[in-house]
Amino acid sequence: MLPNRPHAIRQLFRDDVGRDLARLGGLEGLGRSMLVTVLPLSVLASLGSKSAVTYVYFAGSCLALLATLNVERLETRLARRWVITAALTGAVIANAIVIATDSPFLVIAVALVNTQSAIFAVLISLFIMDYIGKRDLVRNEGRRMVHNGIAWMIGPLLAITLYTEVAHWLPFLVSAGATMATMAYFWRLRLGPNPVLLPRSRLHRRRSPTSRAISGSAISGSRTASR
Repeated sequence: MLPNRPHAIRQLFRDDVGRDLARLGGLEGLGRSMLVTVLPLSVLASLGSKSAVTYVYFAGSCLALLATLNVERLETRLARRWVITAALTGAVIANAIVIATDSPFLVIAVALVNTQSAIFAVLISLFIMDYIGKRDLVRNEGRRMVHNGIAWMIGPLLAITLYTEVAHWLPFLVSAGATMATMAYFWRLRLGPNPVLLPRSRLHRRRSPTSRAISGSAISGSRTASR
C-alpha cells in the first residue's frame, strides 16, 4: 500500500475555490513566457542592432506605463472582465504583429505585451480578493506559484526550441493559441457579478441588501407579534 501524501502537498492540490484561478494563471503564464522569451530575438533579427532593441523596448515600456496607470479609469468605465479580455486580446495582436510585420510596429507589440502583463496581474489580484477568503489565501497563493512555475519552466524552453529548430514564427503562433485558451477559460469561469467560484457557504452568506432587509423586517414582525 502506497504511503499517504504529505499534508502540505494534500493542501496544495485540494479541490477548492482557488484551483480554477491557479489554472488560469498557469495558462496565461505559458503564453506570456513563450512570447517574452523569443520577442527580443525577433526584434534583434528585424533591426539588426542591439541598441535599436534597447530603444524599442524603452519606447514600448513607456507606452505600457501610460496604459497601466490608467487601469483604474478603464475599470470604472468597463467591467473588469472586459478589461482583462482587452489585455489578452492585445497579447494576441502582439503575436500577430511579430509574425506579419517588421520593425515599424514592433514598438506596439512590446507595449501590448507589457500592458497585458501588468493589467492581468492587477485585475487577477482583485478577483482573488473578491473570491478567496483569508483562510484560503495562503494555500491559493502557493498553488498559483506552482502553476506559474511549471508554465515558466516549459514555456521558454519550448519557445527557444521552436524558434531555432522549426520556424521562427511558430512560437508566436503557439503563444497566441495559449493566450486565446486563457481567454476562453477565463470566460468559462464567468468571473464577475455572479460569484460562481464561491463555496456554497459563502454564497448563502452573500445575500443582497433587499433580502437582508426583508429577513430583518420579518424577524422584527415576529418579535412584535410574540409580545
